[in-house]
Amino acid sequence: MAYIKLLKAESRYVRHVYFIDGAVGQGRANRRDDVLLVQFFLKALSKRSEVESGESYQPPGQREIQVDGVYGPATTAFIRHFQGVIDRAATGPAFRPWQDGIVDPVPPGGTFGAVHGGVYTMISLNLAYSSLYGKDAHSRIFSDPFLPQELAAAFFI
Repeated sequence: MAYIKLLKAESRYVRHVYFIDGAVGQGRANRRDDVLLVQFFLKALSKRSEVESGESYQPPGQREIQVDGVYGPATTAFIRHFQGVIDRAATGPAFRPWQDGIVDPVPPGGTFGAVHGGVYTMISLNLAYSSLYGKDAHSRIFSDPFLPQELAAAFFI
């Protein structure tokens, strides 16, 4: 289930982070709300024309991603493209994501994958959104028109 993690100390980039409980990707759990959150970030990011590197978060030749909570080929294409853009924009190995087309949940206290050493894609999605839209907008994604009401309701029980 998608959830919000409040930070003990506000970082320079975000006040809190939005996480998933189950992995999103080929052969993974692909729980509806986890997929919705990943798709939301990918759609919101693809709506901004270009990142600092000059690349777009919109994969070439792909139609706009649907935020429907259903994992499929389009979601895979957007995840892989996002991971590639972040990898090419990384200023050093410590900021590179693992490029496997999968968004894994971040374990407590984790930022980097234990096996691959790359930044978890979920961390990169949060930071990319905050970078493009601003820290305040990241804190208020509930007012973003691309966030499904179903997902907003899941955050506040």
